Amino acid sequence: DVCSSDLGINGDQFKKFTEYTEGEKRKLLIFLAKARDFEFANTTPIEDIYDALIHNDFYRKCRKCEGIMFADNKTCVCCGELNKDCWIVGAMWGGQEDKYDGFIKNGVWYLGWKDDEQPDQANKRNNIKEGDYIAIKRIVGNNPKKIEIRAVGEVTGVEHEDIGGRKNDEGFKQIYVNWKKADLSKKVDSKGCYKSIHGPFYLEDEWTKEVFYPEFVPKKTLV
Repeated sequence: DVCSSDLGINGDQFKKFTEYTEGEKRKLLIFLAKARDFEFANTTPIEDIYDALIHNDFYRKCRKCEGIMFADNKTCVCCGELNKDCWIVGAMWGGQEDKYDGFIKNGVWYLGWKDDEQPDQANKRNNIKEGDYIAIKRIVGNNPKKIEIRAVGEVTGVEHEDIGGRKNDEGFKQIYVNWKKADLSKKVDSKGCYKSIHGPFYLEDEWTKEVFYPEFVPKKTLV
């Protein structure tokens, strides 16, 4: 796979995509295109190459510098930053059965629906990747404007295939989590997070910082 070292980039040379010269941008984009067997004419505008790359299965736009990041590990080849996604998930099944203690004890989270029952939520779960941040929430009484953050953690692994060998007895695909902080009781605005899974949210956003502070957000980034 193509990586930053293939571009002759090391940690001291990382810079924002917006700081690249036009020549540097074209060189980088053509290199990444050829690495995935995309062909562009020498006269193809830089903007067209960029747009094609960030809308395929291999690359995405870096949220931090607008450069190009690898879709599989979310690392930007320009600024070197990891673009982590953040997810808000539930542990109350049917509003009555609380799976929270089991999730924390076993270092997991899983969606309490079969894929064909809630395909949209299943698709969100399938987009969770190792290194992402995750928070368990619950609704605060009858107040639709607030949710309570119960735990925050970092995803350490995912089960992609719904096949035998699952670690739980209920047949659900699992997300493995290092729960960094549990038994929280942090009240935040709900932002409509009432379903079993919501996201991705971005750590650059102020509301997301509030959810994951102080465990995953340096204090100096809060405003």
